[in-house]
Order: sequence, then C-alpha cells, then structure tokens
Amino acid sequence: MASSYKVFVHVVDDSGQLIAQDDTIPAVWTYPTNAWPAGELITDFHWIRGVELDANKPYTLLVGLYDEDTGTRLNRLDSAGRVVDDKLVLPPVQPATLAP
Repeated sequence: MASSYKVFVHVVDDSGQLIAQDDTIPAVWTYPTNAWPAGELITDFHWIRGVELDANKPYTLLVGLYDEDTGTRLNRLDSAGRVVDDKLVLPPVQPATLAP
C-alpha cells in the first residue's frame, strides 16, 4: 500500500450505538500498512479498554482501515472486486462467552 492506514475496531451494542473503540497502526503500532509486502497475512491485536460490557448483552465488532488525515475508510471488496462496504461486520458475541 502506498499509504499508512489505521485499523479501527468498534464495539457496538444491539441498537448500533458505539460503546468502545480502538484505532491503531497494525500489529500494535509496529507494522504500518505502507510496509506490507503484497500478499502477506498480517496478525493484529486490539484491546478495548475503559468500558465495562454487560456480560448478558450481545455486541458486534466493526473492523476496517482508514486514512488518519482525511478519515476516509478503505472499501471492502468482494471476490469480483466490487465494493461491498467500508468495514467488516463480525457476528455478534456476548462477553460472557469470551475467555477472560
């Protein structure tokens, strides 16, 4: 990639309200996207801090990349190269089902 993009991870509740987020350079601030070689798989970690989640409520994670200077998100494409969205929406999870 020609630019360094930030990764966003948003936690939203079942009404779509933003509950918490983490925005960072990939690989815990150590591997900017403009250093990625084509085709490499990147492992990334995000910690959501400063919020207490209700263990009995479902939450959805929204994940994507954006240009920090403009706030513009990168598009997510399908296998045919068509724009699908500007984020990946993961299936809802309940904190009680996650290991501490």
